[in-house]
Amino acid sequence: GSIVSKALLDDRSHEILTQLRAIYDRILEFQTVANRIHDDAVEEYEARQNRQLLIDSATKSGGYGTGDLEDKQDADRKIIYRKNKLGSVRAQLKIVSQSYGDMVKTFLYQLACSNEDGLQSLSFRLDFNSHYKKKDKRLSKPLMFSARRLSMSVSGTNSPMISSQAF
Repeated sequence: GSIVSKALLDDRSHEILTQLRAIYDRILEFQTVANRIHDDAVEEYEARQNRQLLIDSATKSGGYGTGDLEDKQDADRKIIYRKNKLGSVRAQLKIVSQSYGDMVKTFLYQLACSNEDGLQSLSFRLDFNSHYKKKDKRLSKPLMFSARRLSMSVSGTNSPMISSQAF
Protein backbone atom coordinates (compact mmCIF):
# COMPACT_ATOMS: atom_id res chain seq x y z
CA GLY A 1 0.00 0.00 0.00
CA SER A 2 1.03 3.57 -0.59
CA ILE A 3 1.88 6.13 2.07
CA VAL A 4 -1.41 7.91 1.33
CA SER A 5 -3.45 4.77 2.03
CA LYS A 6 -1.43 3.89 5.12
CA ALA A 7 -2.04 7.40 6.47
CA LEU A 8 -5.79 6.80 5.93
CA LEU A 9 -5.93 9.63 3.40
CA ASP A 10 -7.15 7.73 0.34
CA ASP A 11 -10.81 7.39 -0.67
CA ARG A 12 -11.09 3.79 0.57
CA SER A 13 -9.96 4.80 4.07
CA HIS A 14 -12.36 7.73 4.49
CA GLU A 15 -14.78 5.77 6.70
CA ILE A 16 -11.96 4.48 8.91
CA LEU A 17 -10.54 7.98 9.32
CA THR A 18 -14.00 9.37 10.13
CA GLN A 19 -14.48 6.66 12.76
CA LEU A 20 -11.05 7.40 14.25
CA ARG A 21 -11.94 11.10 14.52
CA ALA A 22 -15.25 10.19 16.22
CA ILE A 23 -13.34 8.04 18.74
CA TYR A 24 -11.03 10.97 19.42
CA ASP A 25 -14.09 13.18 20.02
CA ARG A 26 -15.36 10.66 22.60
CA ILE A 27 -11.95 10.77 24.30
CA LEU A 28 -12.24 14.57 24.52
CA GLU A 29 -15.77 14.24 25.92
CA PHE A 30 -14.46 11.81 28.52
CA GLN A 31 -11.74 14.29 29.44
CA THR A 32 -14.37 17.01 29.90
CA VAL A 33 -16.44 14.74 32.15
CA ALA A 34 -13.34 13.70 34.12
CA ASN A 35 -12.37 17.35 34.61
CA ARG A 36 -15.89 18.11 35.84
CA ILE A 37 -15.73 15.20 38.31
CA HIS A 38 -12.38 16.47 39.54
CA ASP A 39 -13.51 20.09 39.89
CA ASP A 40 -16.70 19.09 41.73
CA ALA A 41 -14.77 16.75 44.03
CA VAL A 42 -12.19 19.42 44.85
CA GLU A 43 -14.98 21.93 45.55
CA GLU A 44 -16.74 19.46 47.87
CA TYR A 45 -13.47 18.55 49.60
CA GLU A 46 -12.66 22.21 50.22
CA ALA A 47 -16.16 22.86 51.58
CA ARG A 48 -15.77 19.94 54.00
CA GLN A 49 -12.30 21.13 55.03
CA ASN A 50 -13.61 24.67 55.65
CA ARG A 51 -16.50 23.29 57.71
CA GLN A 52 -14.06 21.26 59.81
CA LEU A 53 -11.89 24.35 60.36
CA LEU A 54 -14.96 26.28 61.57
CA ILE A 55 -15.90 23.44 63.93
CA ASP A 56 -12.34 23.21 65.28
CA SER A 57 -12.11 26.98 65.72
CA ALA A 58 -15.46 27.20 67.53
CA THR A 59 -14.57 24.25 69.78
CA LYS A 60 -11.21 25.77 70.74
CA SER A 61 -12.89 29.00 71.77
CA GLY A 62 -15.21 27.06 74.06
CA GLY A 63 -18.30 27.11 71.86
CA TYR A 64 -20.24 24.44 70.05
CA GLY A 65 -18.95 23.20 66.70
CA THR A 66 -21.89 24.31 64.59
CA GLY A 67 -25.49 25.36 64.91
CA ASP A 68 -28.65 24.00 63.37
CA LEU A 69 -28.48 26.36 60.39
CA GLU A 70 -24.91 25.38 59.51
CA ASP A 71 -25.75 21.68 59.91
CA LYS A 72 -28.74 22.05 57.58
CA GLN A 73 -26.66 23.94 54.98
CA ASP A 74 -23.94 21.28 55.17
CA ALA A 75 -26.45 18.44 54.76
CA ASP A 76 -28.10 20.24 51.82
CA ARG A 77 -24.73 20.81 50.12
CA LYS A 78 -23.83 17.12 50.50
CA ILE A 79 -27.18 16.06 49.03
CA ILE A 80 -26.75 18.40 46.06
CA TYR A 81 -23.24 17.06 45.49
CA ARG A 82 -24.25 13.41 45.74
CA LYS A 83 -27.53 13.52 43.83
CA ASN A 84 -27.15 16.36 41.34
CA LYS A 85 -23.47 16.59 40.58
CA LEU A 86 -22.43 12.95 40.93
CA GLY A 87 -25.67 11.65 39.45
CA SER A 88 -25.32 13.88 36.41
CA VAL A 89 -21.69 13.00 35.67
CA ARG A 90 -22.37 9.30 36.30
CA ALA A 91 -24.99 9.38 33.54
CA GLN A 92 -22.70 11.36 31.22
CA LEU A 93 -19.83 8.96 31.90
CA LYS A 94 -22.01 5.96 31.10
CA ILE A 95 -23.14 7.51 27.80
CA VAL A 96 -19.60 8.48 26.74
CA SER A 97 -18.25 5.08 27.77
CA GLN A 98 -20.92 3.16 25.83
CA SER A 99 -20.48 5.36 22.78
CA TYR A 100 -16.68 5.00 22.93
CA GLY A 101 -16.88 1.21 23.21
CA ASP A 102 -19.30 0.95 20.29
CA MET A 103 -17.12 3.19 18.14
CA VAL A 104 -13.94 1.27 18.95
CA LYS A 105 -15.64 -2.03 18.06
CA THR A 106 -16.78 -0.54 14.74
CA PHE A 107 -13.29 0.85 14.12
CA LEU A 108 -11.67 -2.52 14.81
CA TYR A 109 -14.16 -4.18 12.48
CA GLN A 110 -13.44 -1.64 9.74
CA LEU A 111 -9.71 -2.23 10.14
CA ALA A 112 -10.12 -6.00 10.10
CA CYS A 113 -12.22 -5.85 6.91
CA SER A 114 -9.72 -3.60 5.15
CA ASN A 115 -7.84 -4.79 2.10
CA GLU A 116 -4.62 -3.49 3.64
CA ASP A 117 -2.73 -6.15 5.61
CA GLY A 118 -1.24 -3.42 7.79
CA LEU A 119 -4.68 -2.17 8.82
CA GLN A 120 -5.88 -5.72 9.47
CA SER A 121 -2.83 -6.26 11.62
CA LEU A 122 -3.51 -3.00 13.44
CA SER A 123 -6.98 -4.27 14.37
CA PHE A 124 -5.44 -7.38 15.89
CA ARG A 125 -2.76 -5.42 17.74
CA LEU A 126 -5.17 -2.78 19.11
CA ASP A 127 -7.32 -5.54 20.59
CA PHE A 128 -4.32 -7.54 21.80
CA ASN A 129 -6.17 -9.03 24.78
CA SER A 130 -9.41 -9.66 22.84
CA HIS A 131 -11.38 -7.32 25.10
CA TYR A 132 -13.50 -5.97 22.25
CA LYS A 133 -13.58 -9.27 20.36
CA LYS A 134 -15.42 -10.79 23.33
CA LYS A 135 -18.02 -8.00 23.18
CA ASP A 136 -18.66 -7.98 19.42
CA LYS A 137 -19.37 -11.16 17.47
CA ARG A 138 -18.39 -9.44 14.20
CA LEU A 139 -14.77 -9.38 15.39
CA SER A 140 -14.75 -13.17 15.81
CA LYS A 141 -15.69 -13.98 12.22
CA PRO A 142 -13.21 -15.99 10.15
CA LEU A 143 -12.52 -13.07 7.82
CA MET A 144 -10.64 -11.29 10.58
CA PHE A 145 -6.89 -10.95 10.28
CA SER A 146 -5.95 -13.24 13.15
CA ALA A 147 -8.09 -16.06 11.76
CA ARG A 148 -6.71 -15.51 8.25
CA ARG A 149 -3.18 -15.55 9.63
CA LEU A 150 -3.89 -18.75 11.52
CA SER A 151 -5.41 -20.43 8.45
CA MET A 152 -2.39 -19.37 6.36
CA SER A 153 -0.01 -20.91 8.88
CA VAL A 154 -2.03 -24.15 9.03
CA SER A 155 -2.10 -24.48 5.25
CA GLY A 156 1.67 -24.28 5.20
CA THR A 157 2.01 -21.85 2.32
CA ASN A 158 3.46 -18.98 4.32
CA SER A 159 4.07 -20.76 7.57
CA PRO A 160 7.18 -19.69 9.45
CA MET A 161 6.94 -22.90 11.49
CA ILE A 162 7.11 -25.20 8.49
CA SER A 163 9.84 -23.24 6.75
CA SER A 164 11.97 -23.14 9.93
CA GLN A 165 11.46 -26.88 10.48
CA ALA A 166 12.68 -27.62 6.98
CA PHE A 167 16.20 -26.55 7.83
